[in-house]
Amino acid sequence: MVDLHTGTPWESVTFTAFGRDRQIFFNILQEARELALKQEEGRTVMYTAMGAEWRPFGFPRRRRPLSSVVLENGVAERIVDDVKEFISNPKWYTDRGIPYRRGYLLYGPPGCGKSSFITALAGELGYSICLMSLSDRSLSDDRLNHLLSVAPQQSIILLEDVDAAFVSRELLPTENPMAYQGMGRLTFSGLLNALDGVASSEARIVFMTTNFIDRLDPALIRPGRVDLKQYVGHCTHYQLTQMFRRFYPKESAAEAETFAACALAAHTHLSAAQVQGHFMLYKTDPAGAIGNVSVTVLMAGPLALCSAGKPALRVFLRSTTTSLDLKKGTGGNTTSSVQPVGIRTEADLPVVTLPKVLFRLVILGYYNRMHELQLYEKQRYGPIYKVKGGDKHSIALNSVELLEELMRKDDKFPSRGDMALWTEYRNLHGFGYGPVTEEREKWYKLRSVLNKRMLHPKDSVKYENVVNEVVTDFIKRIYHLRKMSPTGDLVPNVSNELYRFSLEGISRILFETRIGCLENEIPAETQNFINSIGQMFTYTMAVSVLPKWTRNYLPFWGRYISGWDGIFKFACKLIDRKLEDIQKRLDADQEVKGEYLSYLLANTNMSKKDVYGSVAELLLAGVDTTSNTMMWALYLLSHDQKAQDTLYQEVNSIITGDNIPTAEDINRMPYLKAVIKETLRMFPVVPMNARLLSENDVVIGGHFFPKKTTFLMHHYAISHDEKIFPEPHIFKPERWFRDGRERPSPFGSIPFGFGVRGCVGKRIAELEMHLALARMIKLFEVKLDPNVGEVKALSRIVLVADKTVNFHFLERKQITT
Repeated sequence: MVDLHTGTPWESVTFTAFGRDRQIFFNILQEARELALKQEEGRTVMYTAMGAEWRPFGFPRRRRPLSSVVLENGVAERIVDDVKEFISNPKWYTDRGIPYRRGYLLYGPPGCGKSSFITALAGELGYSICLMSLSDRSLSDDRLNHLLSVAPQQSIILLEDVDAAFVSRELLPTENPMAYQGMGRLTFSGLLNALDGVASSEARIVFMTTNFIDRLDPALIRPGRVDLKQYVGHCTHYQLTQMFRRFYPKESAAEAETFAACALAAHTHLSAAQVQGHFMLYKTDPAGAIGNVSVTVLMAGPLALCSAGKPALRVFLRSTTTSLDLKKGTGGNTTSSVQPVGIRTEADLPVVTLPKVLFRLVILGYYNRMHELQLYEKQRYGPIYKVKGGDKHSIALNSVELLEELMRKDDKFPSRGDMALWTEYRNLHGFGYGPVTEEREKWYKLRSVLNKRMLHPKDSVKYENVVNEVVTDFIKRIYHLRKMSPTGDLVPNVSNELYRFSLEGISRILFETRIGCLENEIPAETQNFINSIGQMFTYTMAVSVLPKWTRNYLPFWGRYISGWDGIFKFACKLIDRKLEDIQKRLDADQEVKGEYLSYLLANTNMSKKDVYGSVAELLLAGVDTTSNTMMWALYLLSHDQKAQDTLYQEVNSIITGDNIPTAEDINRMPYLKAVIKETLRMFPVVPMNARLLSENDVVIGGHFFPKKTTFLMHHYAISHDEKIFPEPHIFKPERWFRDGRERPSPFGSIPFGFGVRGCVGKRIAELEMHLALARMIKLFEVKLDPNVGEVKALSRIVLVADKTVNFHFLERKQITT
């Protein structure tokens, strides 16, 4: 330690020895250093600020495994990948003149694992941790700047509970208690300059934590000071199952699921610290941990809520009393949902009535521009409002924060809501439900079967040759259409051509056969199948709005049913043909080889009617995703020559000569992937989706909603929020790069959904789009036909072009075909 005023040490140690050889002193110091390093080997060293220097605090701690801190699925990986990428890329920052430092903010309720994760992260990286308290009364601006500059190398600087030192300058005096207004000599501007000023140090990683992000000044957490913000909240179903399996590794997954369900049934706001404390009571008794979790949670609940204030405590006590109030003579059923005290309800929300909806759809013309209606109503009513239609209502969500909150509080078996139109046809004709229409436990079991051979990246790569085979035929068709055009390079109605390509590709995977969509003359039964899909979607809106009594008087219902008839007739014929082929092989004692359909028919317990339902729904979900996204991608690239040139340079540098790209090649094309992601952000295939929370009451955005509430997720409005995506109407693929810049919230654009109900065909769709777009851009420069003009999106369940779109495919001169 040194005197801060003079810089001289408080204490000196003098070595004296006989002789003239000074090497003995160096040997002693070297040996002492090696012993000290040996003590720290494999351990995490904690430093604390003492005077103007950092001193080890206590003994080095044994490194905590990163796997011992269970956060929500994907959260830990996101932060670890970001930190490792930062550490490994100093040259990238230097070349671009960007300060080489990175800031992180972990926020959320206390006891949920923020500090524990940082400790485990330091162990994973082999870094030390420098602890600093901003509320230290002796901390001044100069001392803070000095300490950040002399922090030990390979260390993480940890500023815990930053809200305790400074809060937002925008808060009212009544919201800004004196206890939080800066208690030392450190000024707010001094903190900002130390983090991101001219004199601030580089090669530095700073982590900040807070329980109250709303108390922080926006200047403190802007990009440059905080590059990545991550919410670390109460335990989800996933976290509870993983924690149970970590504490009781010999127990089955079913036991872990039971524990999670029991814990969340007792209380939905559980911290990791509470759960860990519960496990400590039953170290060797997993059955006791499951059986007594509700008692432990109910006892710990009031203590955990004390920090949230009296209103939250009253809510907890009332909800607990209600949940334990069993009525005699009712078989032990609990009472119905009780509105908590002190929390707003849906009655406090703005309301959009049915007359207003009809006026905007019919008079204002939003009936085919529902995605634009999202922007209009968000501007009028804000991020959350109620939509009423007769005796039913839904809650519309328009912000990324509300969407994330809803997704993280989703049911164990997520429900899409009312799919009666689709299920009604299946019930009438005896077909099974598929991944879109099935619900609850049956859906979960079905998805477990369907996910195999499709959802895992390693499985999707197996379809690489199949997809490339279809892409090759599509390229041949482009050449044929160019040759037939008056200019020799025009491809008319590209939306239709891409639809045929997508249908051929997904059919080749699902039916394991070609259906002739890319032939010059499409087979009649295939054309009928295509027409049936279009007819079903065309009349879906009409039959969903009109009351049932009109079905006998108006033609819409009959045409809607006729569309489904054509879809299932074609699908069942191909499935039956494959089933006959498998049976012949089995009768001949031959091995059954094949792809997806063979797997469903020969290696699962699915009935034939369930295979009919699942394959038909997978087919419908796959076609529009691929075809519409690729059309919009070509449209955007044709309007941005620089982006198209950048994509061509990337593709041409990796795919040499006449080689056909592989899935491995695609992984080396970040700009190609960014083009598809940005296209899906600007034109989400499904601009609106729904969720029905049927298991528990829930609080979203500070409002209480009883179970069985339907939420509308307005993906188009969210993906065009300028707070999440600056200049949202401009095509910027680079915003998705993993190059050190702050990336958008992962919930800002979720075109394939989130969690267990995410799109089962996501990997296949991405593989098709990447391989096809890479081949097209490699061979052609794409330009929009000037006669087309501006193209706008129309809402027909999916976003489609409002007119026929033609492109000139100009053959690149340096390519020999």
